[in-house]
Parts: sequence; C-alpha cells; structure tokens
Amino acid sequence: MKEKSSLLFSIREPGIEFVSDLADLSLGEIAERICSDESIVSNIPFIRYGVLAGKIAGKISSLCFIRKYACFIGPILQSTDQTFLQAEKIAEIESNKKKLDKITEMTLISIESYKEKELATFLGRLFVRTFRDKIFTVEEYNLIMFSLDLMHPYIGVSRLCEYYDLFNNINKTSDKEESQKYETLQCNLDYSPLATTCLISLPIGGSYCGAIGGATINSLGIKFIENVIRFEES
Repeated sequence: MKEKSSLLFSIREPGIEFVSDLADLSLGEIAERICSDESIVSNIPFIRYGVLAGKIAGKISSLCFIRKYACFIGPILQSTDQTFLQAEKIAEIESNKKKLDKITEMTLISIESYKEKELATFLGRLFVRTFRDKIFTVEEYNLIMFSLDLMHPYIGVSRLCEYYDLFNNINKTSDKEESQKYETLQCNLDYSPLATTCLISLPIGGSYCGAIGGATINSLGIKFIENVIRFEES
C-alpha cells in the first residue's frame, strides 16, 4: 500500500497544517489568501494537480470545498498521537486496499456535498474516533458519514441532541409522571430533519411528523453523540 495513495495519508504531508487555518475564514478571505499564496493550494493533494490558484479563487464551489476540507483535517491535526495515520495502523482497521480507496473517495465526495462546514468538522472527529481510537467500525463510519449528508444541514445535529437528551431524561427518572412528560415531548418532536438518516428509529407504520410513538434515537445515534458531538479531547 503506497502511503500517499489516498486522503488517509495525504494529511501527513508537510505544510498541510496551514490549510487547516482556513477553516474559520470567509470565502472572500480564502480567495484572497489563495491569490496571494499559491502554496496553499499545493498543500491540498487532490486539488493541486493541474489547477491554478487564480481559477480556484474564482469558483465559489472550490472555495467552499477548501474550507470544509480545512474543517475536516482540523480534528485530525489536533490529535497528539498521529501514528494512527501510518499505513500499517490503517491496515489494522481495513486491510482491503480497494475498500480503503473507496472510503477515501466517498469521504471526499461527502465533504464536498455537505452544506455546512460544521458537518465536515464532525466527520473529522469521527475519522479520529474510528481510525485512532477504534470506537467506531468502518461500517459505522460509512453509515454516519452518509447520514450527515442526509440530515437537515442546519438543525439536524441539534435535533439529534434533543432526542439524546430526552432519551437520557426518560431513562434517568424514576417518576412515572415525569417520564410520561418526556415521552410526550419525544413523541411530538419533529423528526423530519433526521428522517432519512441511520441515527434514529422511526415509528412503525409511518414516516410523518408527530406520529403516535414518535421517533427515538437509536444506538448508533447515541454512540455518535457521546463519542463525536459531545466528546472532548482530554
């Protein structure tokens, strides 16, 4: 397996940390930075080939991708232990090179398709929790990666957190009346922002909002909240 054959290894290239600095800039500021310093583009392995900085600066979609990629690699570069990016470490998670290349390809496609840069940040955290900490399997990584694209880009994550908090409240209380109150809130919670994801369980017999029984957060959704959304590196 060649170390620089995919996204998983390109993150280790010298100078890539400067790309992560673009995450919090506006599109206009990114365009100005690229126009004044073409080396920024050269640090993005899959954009640099055959593309001039001036052309990128003039395309909103390219600027958006660069910013989202910067958000994705941020959590990876913040990891104090980056040995998990070594080829032999990656092979411990997924030894099939074709599958690994497919994961790389779909990761790039997902980053490009996300409407909000925060989703790319969550994907970066998920990447670390999968390939460094082995909390998630490769299959779970794929399921969540696509779910991030399927949820509502602005309220999807916050709605998932609402389901998580209600789930915890229901399970923590021993008071029947209080439990019913939380269950009612859960039943009436609009699940349309998450309806096509793999992170909630829909009510049996329908997929419309406000169905009796409502939607509930599933085990993968709980795992995602606890180990990515609300997880903080020590």
